[in-house]
Amino acid sequence: MIQPNEILAVAVKLVSAPRPSEAECRSAISRAYYSVFHHVIGRLGIDLDRGAGPMHQRVQNELLSQPIVCPPDVLAAKAVFATMKRERERADYTLTDTVTLHQAQTAISRAQKVLLAHPP
Repeated sequence: MIQPNEILAVAVKLVSAPRPSEAECRSAISRAYYSVFHHVIGRLGIDLDRGAGPMHQRVQNELLSQPIVCPPDVLAAKAVFATMKRERERADYTLTDTVTLHQAQTAISRAQKVLLAHPP
């Protein structure tokens, strides 16, 4: 089974070329988001087959319902999840907007902070 840190490694690889394309940057943003998404699902034991509503919103709601005092990785995910979700949607669906290497690197940095706060 693939692990969230392996998904994040793909994001890093996508932007490690000297001049990554916009498509690579978009994909890196998406991979960074999905590394956090899957980390949160595993960490909180969320069953995506149960419950109603869009799964990404359910995961976000579950994160937001966590207590103020919670594990560092959950706290980090709470801080960045909504932003990463919005940026992933923009990277995947709004092709008229330009996506930059800096934006991809920021998404990767956010994901690294979440995943490094709870090593495998």
